[in-house]
Amino acid sequence: MDKLVLLTVLSQLLSLVREFPLVATAAFVGVLFFYVKTFGVGPPGKSLTQKSLKSARQYINELPGPACLPLLGNSLMMATDREDMFNRLIAARCLYGRQQGMTRVWNGPVPYVLVSRAAVVERILSSSVNIEKGRDYDFLRPWLGDGLLTAPAAKWYHRRKALNPTFNYKMLSDFLGVFNKQAAVMARMLGKELGNGEGFDCTNYATLCSLDILCGVY
Repeated sequence: MDKLVLLTVLSQLLSLVREFPLVATAAFVGVLFFYVKTFGVGPPGKSLTQKSLKSARQYINELPGPACLPLLGNSLMMATDREDMFNRLIAARCLYGRQQGMTRVWNGPVPYVLVSRAAVVERILSSSVNIEKGRDYDFLRPWLGDGLLTAPAAKWYHRRKALNPTFNYKMLSDFLGVFNKQAAVMARMLGKELGNGEGFDCTNYATLCSLDILCGVY
């Protein structure tokens, strides 16, 4: 199955190269530049990032996942609009991640692990060791700075410890009335959508519910 998928991807890639040679060349140079800029080049043993990448490959490639191309990885699979990319990732998770609850994909030279089993998610989120943010958060730092969402592990741990007293059950129980009221409103709105018998996106309802809770609390 993987060989067939890989051949299909290669065929599509060759078609794109023939149709848009300049764009394909620019894309290849861009990926190559990103690879060198991110992971460095140099004598063996000189780059800690190269060692980390090699170690990551050994572990991550043990996980099931779709066939990938050198340098490009599975980036062609994700070269589409947001909704279609999300559906493709869900399909990959359903196809490869049933047994272990984890699926690996490579966005160029950068590995990602899709986690879909509650026990695995709990193990990751409850860890006090693996709290360093990924490279994706670097794009948010110019806008958000080093807040709780984007701060490096050392800063995050210090600030989270200072805020711990704020997140206790007694304080949250004071807001249960607001939570229940707005949750009931959202449930009624979702019920109307369910009556249509068609699928729908609940993101907007969840966003409105969150804003109503914040307005009710503050």
